[in-house]
Amino acid sequence: MFCPNCRTEYQHGYSTCNDCHVPLVEILPDEEKPDPIPDAKFIPVMETRNAVDIAEIKTVLEAEGITFYIQNEEMSIGYRSRSAKLLVLQDDVDKAVQLLNEMKPDSFTPGYLA
Repeated sequence: MFCPNCRTEYQHGYSTCNDCHVPLVEILPDEEKPDPIPDAKFIPVMETRNAVDIAEIKTVLEAEGITFYIQNEEMSIGYRSRSAKLLVLQDDVDKAVQLLNEMKPDSFTPGYLA
């Protein structure tokens, strides 16, 4: 038996979740996956070749709830590396650029990229 809310497994004989106070089910439904962002527009806001900066930037943006992705992240390390490019959702550009400016790592200059 399982709780459909918290997904806790119970032994047979229980009928209600102790935490959620809802009836248990015999089979859990598939976990819902978040819907992709329809027509999302990502804007490039920064480039760097410094893997340490990339790790720090990811931590800061995740903590602020900013949706982003890093293009060429795996290519930004080593000899003859390519720059990694940080892209954020269009609605988050101003906040992301402000955060990057506050971080001021030596290896990049944040701002809007072409």
